[in-house]
Amino acid sequence: MSTLASVTFAFSALVAAYLLLPHFGLPMLLGRSGDADAVIYRYKLTIELEVDGEIKRGSSVVEVRNYTVAFPESAVRHGITGEALYLDLGPGRKPLIVLLAKRDQSAAFREGKAYRGWGPEQPNAILARGYNEAWPTPKKGESTDWFGFWQRLAGHRGAVELSPDQLPELVTFADVSNPKSAQVIDPGRIEVVLGPGVRWQRISIEITDEPVSSGIKERLTWLSAYSDRLLDGHRPGQLGDGSVASTLNTTYFYRGGH
Repeated sequence: MSTLASVTFAFSALVAAYLLLPHFGLPMLLGRSGDADAVIYRYKLTIELEVDGEIKRGSSVVEVRNYTVAFPESAVRHGITGEALYLDLGPGRKPLIVLLAKRDQSAAFREGKAYRGWGPEQPNAILARGYNEAWPTPKKGESTDWFGFWQRLAGHRGAVELSPDQLPELVTFADVSNPKSAQVIDPGRIEVVLGPGVRWQRISIEITDEPVSSGIKERLTWLSAYSDRLLDGHRPGQLGDGSVASTLNTTYFYRGGH
């Protein structure tokens, strides 16, 4: 191949990568798209509430894909597939929904650029502490053994107890058919929004082999129509109406393969 042809080919490949970046993301374009160089596990989040003396229980299984990238700098990354935990509290009651992450109310979020964390800690950290698995620490002249850590973590079983303030965002809807009616729930005062007679009973997280949960689109039937906008109807980058719905999009309710 001539020098000119090589340069032309390289330029074409660069342009193609640039055009595909918004659709596939940098890790896939760098060739790290297979599961061979990632450690995958599933966690099951379970909550129990006492509602008027009756126990209501719900759970959600989410798949976590852990991997590292070397460009533009060495970093740890995580991707998830799953959905929020939806707990029906019964007739006349609003549901409790545990989102996949904490809300991000920054301008970067409105522009579609913000990273949204699970909560005060990520599931990896909560599970590692619960299973007494030491967090990887870098050693001089050596790379951090993240893969060994993730593999050990994925091999554990058994439930780890959580407190309400360790959970991702809690929300509900005054009217489940209206996404604009979203309300945030204070984990320490759930009865304020969910009504009297509601209190925490138990919260746990564990590594599991169970299938990833599905079905939230059947409960919140409007979700698919909001894939390109915030729940208040505005599109990313537009100034919302200041409501709770203006700080939420569908990625808080489901991600990957749904």
